[in-house]
Amino acid sequence: MTADETADMTAAIAPLPPRVAAALDPAAREALDSLCRASAELDAPLYLVGGVVRDCLLLPTPSQPGLPDIDLAVEGDPAALAAALGGPIFSQVVGHDRFGTAIIRGDVRIDIARTRRDRYPHPAALPEVSDAGIEDDLARRDFTVNAAACALTGPRAGQLLDPFDGAGDARRGLIRVLHDASFQDDPTRIIRACRYAARLGAKLEPGTRRLAVRDRRHLAALSPARFGDAWRLLLADPAGLAALELARALRVPQSRVQSWELARPVLKAASGAAPQHRIEAFWSAVGLTTRRAVMDRVETAAGLNTRERRALRHGCELRALRNSLGQWRRASSAAASLERIPDIALQAAAAIWTGPSAERIAGILARRDGIAPPLDGDQIAALGVPRGPEIGIWLARLKAARWDGELPDNPAAARSYAEQWVRSGTRPPLDGAAP
Repeated sequence: MTADETADMTAAIAPLPPRVAAALDPAAREALDSLCRASAELDAPLYLVGGVVRDCLLLPTPSQPGLPDIDLAVEGDPAALAAALGGPIFSQVVGHDRFGTAIIRGDVRIDIARTRRDRYPHPAALPEVSDAGIEDDLARRDFTVNAAACALTGPRAGQLLDPFDGAGDARRGLIRVLHDASFQDDPTRIIRACRYAARLGAKLEPGTRRLAVRDRRHLAALSPARFGDAWRLLLADPAGLAALELARALRVPQSRVQSWELARPVLKAASGAAPQHRIEAFWSAVGLTTRRAVMDRVETAAGLNTRERRALRHGCELRALRNSLGQWRRASSAAASLERIPDIALQAAAAIWTGPSAERIAGILARRDGIAPPLDGDQIAALGVPRGPEIGIWLARLKAARWDGELPDNPAAARSYAEQWVRSGTRPPLDGAAP
């Protein structure tokens, strides 16, 4: 490459806007530098799109550093751009030919998509795609705040392209679709609208809200997998609880399964869970509050994964046990009935229920991590109990005695008492235990 060619290529690469540079960690900045050089060499203009543009360039207050993902659009072949990279950052490249995208995984995830035009044969269909320029690519996107791009290379390097005034809607706190058929084309955008509105502290632009209500029926046409993916992202979002409130107001669940209503207690249970357990808390609460016939339809229609199905069924099991929980005289009996149900489902029940069953659940939650037999299986065998089912019976007896307060509080005294009991086969008087 001649000196003049090198100078021309350098001129075609714009420095990252300061807000973007500040939001990216060193690995992400290094990745972008390498891709920009490859883009200039291939004469394939490259654009920063998606969340980084929205959060760093359109919102009045930029996001915090350390954005995990980078979305790029290229007027050219993403695979050729990705193939030009090397080094430890770019450990794996995955191509998806149908949509003209490449995913680079490593220290940072980068999605590179060919700029394109979409056509939807019918509502909720996957799009038919064709190559197009950046203007058409931005016009196919979901909301104005996501329909802007920052040109990194090429003749417009350094320019912010914002043809739908996403910056203005960001300032006004509005989520607005680009055209009236947007939710028909892709009904998952209704769920995404709830998510973005909650995350950005925004509201749906009135016309967009009317369109969401008009077109929510098309959610029923989505495959379970597509609905499940969109709903899972909503639940996992840092602002997922506010997003759930908006989805509830828009009747998103009923649009998928007619009788599936998000009762207030479900939201209460989800709000009390740690963020990493919110999805399980939500589905446990759905199982606790939903009739079995409806729950079976939800399980299929919502595209639940294995963990979510398990949480839903734990909630259903717990609901069936509610009446008996308050009637058990012994804490050990109640605890044994709940042995298979994880804490997150019990916490959901404690948040929803009232009365004796709620008190029993709260008591079990407060104690069960600390309840264990004073002897283990080897110690019981050393006292003369044959290995096999009898060991398990003794472990269960001793654990039940713990639950019911029938062992001394002092650990050494509890072990001594348990040893006397196992040797003799008869429970000794509590005051006969060694101090």
